[in-house]
Amino acid sequence: MCGIVGILRFDGHEIDKEAFEKAVVRLQKRGPDAKGHFFNSNIALGHTRLAIIDPEPASNQPFQDQTGRYQLVFNGEIFNFKTLRNELEKSGIRFRTKSDTEVLLELLIKEGTNCLPKLNGFFAFAFYDTHTQQLLLARDRYGVKPLYICQQDGYFAFASEMKSLLELGVPKQLDYASLLFYFQLNYIPSPNSILTDVKKLAQAHWLSVNAAKKYQSEEYHEIITTSNTGSYDSKKTDLKQILTQAVQDRLVSDVPLGVFLSGGVDSSIVALLAKRHLSGIHSFSIGFKDSPFHDESKFAETVAKHLKLEHHTFHLTNDEMLSNLDEMLDYQDEPFADSSAIAVFNLCKQTKKHVTVALTGDGADEVFGGYNKHLAESKIRKKNLLNSILSHSALLLDFLPESRSGIWGNEFRKIRKYSKAVSLSEKDRYWSWCSFNQEKDVLKLFKSDVALKLSTSKYEERKNIKIKYFSSIKGINNILRSDIDLVLEGDMLVKTDLMSMANSIELRNPFLDPRVVDFAFSLSDHDKVDGNTAKKILKDTFKPYLPFEVFARPKHGFEVPLLKWLNKDLEYLVETYLSSQFVTEQGIFEPFVISDLVKKLRSTNPGDVAQLIWALLNFQIWWKKHLQVTHTTC
Repeated sequence: MCGIVGILRFDGHEIDKEAFEKAVVRLQKRGPDAKGHFFNSNIALGHTRLAIIDPEPASNQPFQDQTGRYQLVFNGEIFNFKTLRNELEKSGIRFRTKSDTEVLLELLIKEGTNCLPKLNGFFAFAFYDTHTQQLLLARDRYGVKPLYICQQDGYFAFASEMKSLLELGVPKQLDYASLLFYFQLNYIPSPNSILTDVKKLAQAHWLSVNAAKKYQSEEYHEIITTSNTGSYDSKKTDLKQILTQAVQDRLVSDVPLGVFLSGGVDSSIVALLAKRHLSGIHSFSIGFKDSPFHDESKFAETVAKHLKLEHHTFHLTNDEMLSNLDEMLDYQDEPFADSSAIAVFNLCKQTKKHVTVALTGDGADEVFGGYNKHLAESKIRKKNLLNSILSHSALLLDFLPESRSGIWGNEFRKIRKYSKAVSLSEKDRYWSWCSFNQEKDVLKLFKSDVALKLSTSKYEERKNIKIKYFSSIKGINNILRSDIDLVLEGDMLVKTDLMSMANSIELRNPFLDPRVVDFAFSLSDHDKVDGNTAKKILKDTFKPYLPFEVFARPKHGFEVPLLKWLNKDLEYLVETYLSSQFVTEQGIFEPFVISDLVKKLRSTNPGDVAQLIWALLNFQIWWKKHLQVTHTTC
């Protein structure tokens, strides 16, 4: 795992080497083991390395071919690189290293963009031909690895993280349409970012640009829905074989490797399969000492004991959990309000003391239908009397107390959201499942002059692109395909990439092996979501090998006691960044609206306002760091 950055100038100006060196250094946590750069007239390429495969210095980057014509900076892993290497050797190519980097370089030289569908792994890379002065960028199928880009009249720049681009002096203009997404979803979906001039290269896309400023871009992979006509038993057999191979392929490492284990279905399956191929494997989980409702460590320990794993539970107090908060928030390049990132950051930080690579269960919910919204959607599409009753009871249910911090409050929250969703169209219902706040409520946050800049037409255009699959895919797959494009790429993978890279640890996702994803999209709705059972085939396939408790307990997200923290441990953030003085001087939000939200947070019926407060705090902290011109006294 690594960090990459580069700039290609069109205007004849010299590259500022000092600024570029700073841009490389900003990626040091992504790659603490080595750093390097390549300069050649109008281009600069930089790289920081976290050495995982073939850690020898000969594999450091930028990596060039023996002639010096071609240069490569590469972030990621190619898990089938040995097979690809054998094919290249048969064609006469001789290798100098044992790295997947050199295999990728030779493939690009020989086949260009045609090699991209062959790659099984996750990656973001830049490949440069010094003769043609053409730069090629590409990103993996599902967007596991990030790649920010900035197109200007005088130059084109890219980097693994926005903080690196900012060192190159890219414009810092707030994208107001992105704010509408952020305060609904808690994140900003690709290809947009919080800044107007900074975009994210879309997953499964390549982009090329040359010194003449000619751009080309193309999607090289699309998930296709097919129909698997085999029996259910044969499908289970196939799933076991495919997923076993996916896990086995991700155990290749020249540094210590382990498994994240929550005790849920997905991570338990990954741990089970990893143990079969790697003896003495270590597993890692996190526990909340001060919040039993959020502490699932006992389930992880049950699975670890069953599988005879070398297990580590990090039981952290609130003080220990939040002691790293400033470091975590500072590492984020743009506002990102998935509060579970706090737990992931701490898990990565503790795990790094033991291993450098960890396998996770991420992606299974989006691929096989594991979220509560998938069960809810399946039930709503079956017209019945209960749905009719609930659709007419939405206003009455508004009076129920709701919260993510307790069992009953959380159940009331789900019922209320379900009742409001029943009467919506499939597209609108999907957006409501994904949203923490409704658009009309988000618009109320802003001052009238700022509201004019929000560009709702641009927002609607971007939103329609994200829900385009409802027009072309039928059944539950239209939700799952949308989840991969929106929730997985924009939230889950951003979270795991940021929090792991902030701690210089690599995470691998067997459920996002393309063979697993393609198989999942060949299954029927009934195979995946059936009645009250989510991820049906996944559970049925692996039930015989794991403890009963793994499958008996209800779905529980990796949540944190956010409401409690905001009213106690993090109260200082609320008082600082949401104070009337700060908000008024900032001039973006309506002070009385923010004040009312803070009052609700501290009331006996806070509802789900903690999520919105956390989103506001993340934005405020980011804004003060990057956009505030003069220091505000708070």
